[in-house]
This record gives sequence, structure tokens and C-alpha cells, in this order.
Amino acid sequence: MWIVQWKHELKLMAADRLVFGLAAVLAGLIAYGLYNGVSWARFQERAIASARAEESEAIVASKRQAERVRKGEEQVSYWNSPVDVRGFTWAHLVRYAVKPPAPLAPLAVGQSDLYPYLVKLNINAKAGFADTHETVNPRKLLLGPFDSAFVIVYLLPLFILALSHDLLASEKEAGILGLLAAQPVSLRRLLSFKIGFRLAFLLVLTAGLLLVSVAVAGIDPRQPGVGWRLVGWFGIVFAYCGFWFALAMLVVSLGWRSATNAVVLAASWLTAVILLPAGVNVFLAAAYPMPNRMGYIEHLRDATDDIRKAKDEIAEGFFADHPELRPGAESTEDESKWVLGQLELDRRMQAAVAEFTDALQHQQDLAERLKFFSPALLTQSAFLELTGTGLARHRQFLAQIDAYHAELRDFFNPKLIRGDFAFDAFDEIPRFEYREESAGDLAGRVGTDLLGLAVPALLMGWLASIAVRRYRVVGP
Repeated sequence: MWIVQWKHELKLMAADRLVFGLAAVLAGLIAYGLYNGVSWARFQERAIASARAEESEAIVASKRQAERVRKGEEQVSYWNSPVDVRGFTWAHLVRYAVKPPAPLAPLAVGQSDLYPYLVKLNINAKAGFADTHETVNPRKLLLGPFDSAFVIVYLLPLFILALSHDLLASEKEAGILGLLAAQPVSLRRLLSFKIGFRLAFLLVLTAGLLLVSVAVAGIDPRQPGVGWRLVGWFGIVFAYCGFWFALAMLVVSLGWRSATNAVVLAASWLTAVILLPAGVNVFLAAAYPMPNRMGYIEHLRDATDDIRKAKDEIAEGFFADHPELRPGAESTEDESKWVLGQLELDRRMQAAVAEFTDALQHQQDLAERLKFFSPALLTQSAFLELTGTGLARHRQFLAQIDAYHAELRDFFNPKLIRGDFAFDAFDEIPRFEYREESAGDLAGRVGTDLLGLAVPALLMGWLASIAVRRYRVVGP
């Protein structure tokens, strides 16, 4: 009996030109999304390679100029000299903090076009915080880049609903559902088979398209950490498709006409994919608004003026606590006061910076709870986690930038404060190396999202199995 039904469903689908048309559109959209994702990832790789090359070339050029200066072949002022720590940090120091694209980045651009992945650093105060930290809502999902993840999250449900909105209803309207019900198979099994057949068809189609995408993007599953991320990606796709097919099964089992089913399912898509994410965005912005940037800039300006006026007092207070760093000559005190002023500026701006980070943290924490109200938010969250293009990886990058900035300062500032200006330690300057988070933490967050999709899908499937038992095979 199952073989007969299988062949029957296959014939029906093969005769439906709409299925092939939708499949072709889906393939084209995924291909275009992949093109955008690959283009962005390769652009990042080129920019990072250029930054690394600039770092290396700057050190080579500094060494060559330093050799000429030592030999007396070139005369330069101290503020432009590579053999003077003041001149080196001002005119020659080139250091970048970079966040390389993750292996699956071509599949989801996510928010990586909003967050900086390449930051040029020096030993100055971190006064540019408001310009380098993205302060928009962490769940900016309503509008975003067109990539493969966008196609799956926003458009694949429409494909699912088009395939399943008229199950049972079309047979009932054609007057043949009674004949089917007379066969030795229950309506519950018949509906489950129809849904399962379409789910299998769509998963095979989607998995095939994504596997081709992975091959075209040059993603190697044999690389460390790539294989399980790909498995997680397909698991999320399976759960997301299962959620929408379960919803379609529940609506179909209520016995409405095909047109009514289509309207209800379309409204469900609009609510779950568009309205709820938009509502979450609005609620988060209202619950934890970001601080005013103009207020931050005014505070920065006032703090800079106050420090300029009190630089002598700041220096004396510091040297009273650290007499071993007091410069040996008065001629070097200006550099010491400048460095101490930069440190004091960071200290005074710490509270203002914390307002931005705290608001962003509160938004992120609340968004992590609210995302369970929308399957689109859950799926997008999992995709961004697996591809490394979301807020979690970016915040980790910002923390590593802060640590590296402190390391650079610890390397140069003692020399500037003491007045030990001679410099030749070109190869000892710290370099930035991005460190990925542990796979266990990432897998835990993705697993939570997967569970958030699977539980309501199973619940709706169970409710549909109950409702279909009261399905009227004839009549209105």
C-alpha cells in the first residue's frame, strides 16, 4: 500500500509544473545568495591579507630606515625616527586586529557587514569606541543581506506552504477523499505520508543545493571544526522545514478549504517571519535604548580638556605611586605626561563606554530569550552562530581587541614614561592572533536553538494527529 501511495504522490508531483518552477526559483535564489556570501568572504580575506602585508612591509621599511639613520646616511627628527620610540609609535607603528571569516561564512553574511572585522590600533586612548562598536539592535533580522541563510529563513517556508496547503482539501473538493477514506488506511496515516513525502522531497532538494553551494564556495569538511558545523547547519534546516510542515499539517487537519488553508498559513508566515522579529527589534530598542552618541562625544571632549589642564597633577600623582618610572630628565616629561593623560582619559571614559556595552549586553540577553517566540529568529540565530557572522563572535573579537591594545601599551608605555627613547625591538612588538571560542560553547547554543524548533514542531504534529481523526471527508 505504501509503495502504491509513494508512486501516486511521485506522479502527482511530476505532473505539477508549479513544483519544478518553484524548485528552479529556489535553486536560483540560493545560488545568488551564495554568490553574495562568497563575494563578501573573499573581500574580507583580501582586506585582511592587505593589512597583514602592510604590517610586514612597515616593519621592513622601519628596519631599513633605522639602519640608514644609525649610519648617518639620513637625518630625521625624533618624532619621525624609527630608532626613537616616540617617532616609531607616531609614524611607523602599524598593527591590525583582524577577525578572519569562519569556514562557513559564505553561507550567511549575517551581521558581518555591520561589525568591523579589521581594526587598526595604536597606543592612544580608546576614544573611538562609539565609532568602532556597532550599537544597533543585536537582532537586526528584519532586513539583511541576501544570502543562502536569508533564502532559507524567509523564502523556503513559502515554498513549503505552497506544497502543502491543499493536502486533503484538494481531494475533498474534487470529491475523491471519500474513496481514499474507504481504503485500508486511516486519514491520519495518509496525511502523515503526504507530509512526510513532501518533507523528504524538499530536504533532498535543499540538501543537494546546499552541498553544491559548499563545494562551489570551497568549504572543506575535513578541516578541523568544519564537519560538525555543516552537520549542525543541515540539522537546523531539517528542523526548520519540519516546523513549517508540522504547522501545515495542523492547519490542513482542521478541515478547511484550500483557499482558507492558504490564507491562514500565509498569515502565519507573515507573523512568525516578519512581524514577530520586527516586534522584538522594537521592544529591545525601547527596553534598553543605546546611550546618546552626542552625549558620549561631549563627555569625551570635556574629559580631554580637564586632563590637559591637570596634566601636571596627574603626572605627580602617578610618579608618587611609581617612582621607579619617573623620567631622569625634565626634557622627557612632556612624553610622560602625554602617555599618562591617555591612560587617565581611558579611566575617565570607562563609565561612558560601559553604558554602551551594558546596553548591548542587556539587549543580547533579552533577545536570547525572546527569539523562542519566532522560528525565524531561532533559525537565523543558529545560522549566524555556525557561520561565525553573528554578534557572539564579534563581541569575542572586541574583547580580544581590548586585551591586545593593553598588550601594545604595556610594551611601549614604560619606555615613553621613563624617557628610554632608543628603540630597535622591531621583532618583539606583539602581534594580534584571533582565538576562536571552544566548540562546546558554540554547540551548546546551537543545540538550544535546534531544540527550540523541534519541540513546537513535534507538538503541532501531535495536535494534527488528534484533529485529523475528526476530519469530515464529505460535506462543507
